[in-house]
Amino acid sequence: MGHRAPPKEGLPWPRVQWCATGPLSTFPLFATGHHDGSGRAVIDRVVSSEAPTLRILAESARPAVPNGRAAALLAVSVPTPFDRTDVLRGVREEIAAVTEAAPVTVTTLAGSEATRGSLLSGLGTYAWFHFAGHGARGLTAPTDTALSAFDGPVTLADLAALRIGGGGLAYLSACHGADAHDRHPAEALHLAAAVHLAGFRHVIAARHELDDRVATRTATAGSQQFPPKKQR
Repeated sequence: MGHRAPPKEGLPWPRVQWCATGPLSTFPLFATGHHDGSGRAVIDRVVSSEAPTLRILAESARPAVPNGRAAALLAVSVPTPFDRTDVLRGVREEIAAVTEAAPVTVTTLAGSEATRGSLLSGLGTYAWFHFAGHGARGLTAPTDTALSAFDGPVTLADLAALRIGGGGLAYLSACHGADAHDRHPAEALHLAAAVHLAGFRHVIAARHELDDRVATRTATAGSQQFPPKKQR
């Protein structure tokens, strides 16, 4: 593609959209290279994004259609869901940082407020979505892959069935957000793809397991890139 060195200072970074197929879809193409400070890694040369399918890539390039969504952020934290006993201690700090920095109105759902029903209804109401909690892979069927709400799973099938359009950015701070299923590596069967299908044009998600402390630091650092709030 001709990107043989980091971009010169002051110039915009090139953007590459990866759309892998088959078993290659499980491989982190955006992280390949020599991570030794020599500038020979993909991350040193371009800004990467992934598209589960060419259809989703084409749809994300179209002008946004509001579709009745509020220009606001739904921020959800579930430190201990229905099926877990371990506590994600960083999610409250993460949501607090995102809420403080967000340049739009924020609605928060925390703990017992973050039910399966409230998440599914909120996904069709708000233009932006941030989830901090557990993600679980479907062991027998990929459609059972889920975000863990307080009272039940919000599965890949639940998300893909919404098809409501008009969303902007969704941030999934959870394990297995962009994991292709072992039995169906050629298919776009992961949470990020399902949220795309639900109508969000852009999704940030993690492959594999995500450490609670790393998730908090990453989201907090990312929230600092929001434009400053306007003073009244």
